[in-house]
Amino acid sequence: MKKYCLLLLVAFVAAEQQRYDGYEVLRFYPETHEDLAFLAELRKDNRLDFWTEIRRPTTDVMVPPSMMNELQRLLSSHPIAHDTMIPDVQKLVDLQRAGMPEDGSPRAMSWDSYHRLSDIHDYLDELAVTYPDLVTVFSIGESFEGRDLKMIKISSGVATQKIWIDAGIHAREWISPATATYIIRELVENYDANKDIVDTFDWYIFPSHNPDGYEYTHTNVRMWRKTRSDYGDPSGCIGTDPNRNFDYHWMDAPGASDNPCSDIFAGPEPFSESETAAVETFLIPENADGSFKAFLTIHSYAQMWLSPWSWTLELPVDYDDLVCFT
Repeated sequence: MKKYCLLLLVAFVAAEQQRYDGYEVLRFYPETHEDLAFLAELRKDNRLDFWTEIRRPTTDVMVPPSMMNELQRLLSSHPIAHDTMIPDVQKLVDLQRAGMPEDGSPRAMSWDSYHRLSDIHDYLDELAVTYPDLVTVFSIGESFEGRDLKMIKISSGVATQKIWIDAGIHAREWISPATATYIIRELVENYDANKDIVDTFDWYIFPSHNPDGYEYTHTNVRMWRKTRSDYGDPSGCIGTDPNRNFDYHWMDAPGASDNPCSDIFAGPEPFSESETAAVETFLIPENADGSFKAFLTIHSYAQMWLSPWSWTLELPVDYDDLVCFT
């Protein structure tokens, strides 16, 4: 009986959600290259969670209460203007979870609260049944923990060009999959109002690029960002930033890390993650004829349009077109 109770206790602790009581988000206002370099050095401390890239005019950082005094001492040697943007992160987490069933029980898709992965996948399947002439749902593989990498293709059968949209590559960015499912709804359920763009393009939408991480943010650590892959790191750190795991100038940009404990860990090698490897395996042959005309990835928080490149200051040849589009 004692052993049974111990197992129950271990299971409960493992599933307990991390809290963020007293965690603050500070907004820094770097002005000089020295300010930016100082923040870059701070980012090496994995206790700090950088919510934005290090940049002017503002950089936002979540700080645990256990580190606040230490951070203030560091800032006394290199003062950077800053203020408190969020005084208690847990209060916002509680507000965000309001109305969401704690047991993850299924709910019909809506856009007034966030949904678990099963709701998202059920919604795709429902559309495939309801609109069989417009919707095809399929899996391009499995995640590290064995979840389906489920996609939807929206096609009226007349387009010769394609558009790709993926969302949720960073687990904690809940608004990203929600935005993707909203786009899906508009293209499918409101097809008559959007006939022109659906008849012009076939839409390939991947609403949850990182399903393991996404589920983990619901059950354990709300601010988890990476995948859940485990490469046996001696420190016990797991997961890779899938957005930095593609085999294109891998580790060339300063915003990636080779530290497995970092939130921007690029992985042990390109395409080490099953989630990114599945995208490559699907897209390379699917785009052999160059029929994909746009690749869009939905992120959250910084309210920016980003265009290539991240590894060089040179602009892409179609930069003017990208600016016009935005």
